[in-house]
Amino acid sequence: MTKVELIKHLNKLRKDNKNTWVYWNGIYNGHTVSYKAYKTWVQYLTIDGLKHSSLCDCKPTQFLDFLNEAL
Repeated sequence: MTKVELIKHLNKLRKDNKNTWVYWNGIYNGHTVSYKAYKTWVQYLTIDGLKHSSLCDCKPTQFLDFLNEAL
């Protein structure tokens, strides 16, 4: 899975699961990734044990920018 494909996948999960927690675990670019989010708030995005989180209630463009920078 490429970076663009993963971002599209996580964004689709966000759009398809409004008002509920979204979880994803997998391998990206040889790294173990865990993801938990609610709407545009990424509570955690863990890549090989390094944890990232985003602002709460950010705009969708900020959400996508966060994913692009973190990944």
